Amino acid sequence: VRSRPTHLKGHGKTAFAMYVDTMPLAWNLHFYPQSFYCNGLYRFIDDYDFVGHMDSGFYHDLDKLGKTYGGRFETKLKDIFKYESITEDNNNVGIETKASDKVIQYYTPRSLRRVLEYVSMDYVLLDLKVPDWAEQMLREDDERDGIFL
Repeated sequence: VRSRPTHLKGHGKTAFAMYVDTMPLAWNLHFYPQSFYCNGLYRFIDDYDFVGHMDSGFYHDLDKLGKTYGGRFETKLKDIFKYESITEDNNNVGIETKASDKVIQYYTPRSLRRVLEYVSMDYVLLDLKVPDWAEQMLREDDERDGIFL
């Protein structure tokens, strides 16, 4: 495991932008489109019994999945993700990563646009929504530049 050069400590956005900008033209598995997994997920997604999303409804999806298969599977999901039964009124009640809070420590509007270019086919082929934090970052950047959508 290589550590980050000491001169980049505290400069997460700069280091991440350099990483994104210097990626080779070949696919990088970190940004590999999800629609290519499972022999072309986008082609067979309608054949799956269950498709979950890691968004604000993640625990609703886990709960639905657990209830579908029940038994030990449901128990294990609850043990691993530390959630109780989900109601319509509660979202994400379990182990929270606060990922959206962490990504803004690394992404700049420019690096975000670049990453979205890499994975744009997922948003189209899998009918995914661009995360709220990303839309907000791009909207604020456009407003600073005098571009109003």
